[in-house]
Amino acid sequence: PLMVVGEKIYAANGDRKLYAIGKTDGTQRWVIDIGDEVRQSPTVVGANIYLATQNGTIVSIIDQGNSAAQQWTRQLPNSSPITAIKAVGNKLFVGMNEAGINKLYVIDRSNGSLIKNRPFNGTMLAPAIAGNTIYVAGQQLSAQDVDNIDITLWQLNPNSGVTTPPVFVYPGQKAIAELFF
Repeated sequence: PLMVVGEKIYAANGDRKLYAIGKTDGTQRWVIDIGDEVRQSPTVVGANIYLATQNGTIVSIIDQGNSAAQQWTRQLPNSSPITAIKAVGNKLFVGMNEAGINKLYVIDRSNGSLIKNRPFNGTMLAPAIAGNTIYVAGQQLSAQDVDNIDITLWQLNPNSGVTTPPVFVYPGQKAIAELFF
């Protein structure tokens, strides 16, 4: 999985490393060992890069230009990521499967401490964030309060579930999800 930000491409692969590559010339700017495989795209906020490894570790890396350094890690026991990490303010949101139960985790972006987690029934697709609302899709489509994910603003239960992740386009919504009833 990869993410293009500014003049760099950030790519992780099966060798348990994250690479920063120049977008225009393809040269490797740096590489850092992250210790486990990553199957979801990294999330980048400024010089900070966030990854969820297959063993359930959230990793924070800072891009220092031509090198990188690990800031912190947070192990989520018995977990593996089912969505990429999303960031808003000082929070990271990631869908994890913890011992067979899909949960949305909220993690403090500055130090990796766990703020909260909330189970969701059935499948979970990549969430979308718009303002103070996080939209989570899967067996249901729900709108949760970003400041307290236990607060459900609304919920829709289509007959066959939601088959595509929610989408938010600034400056406004274009589509929340494609629903099949």
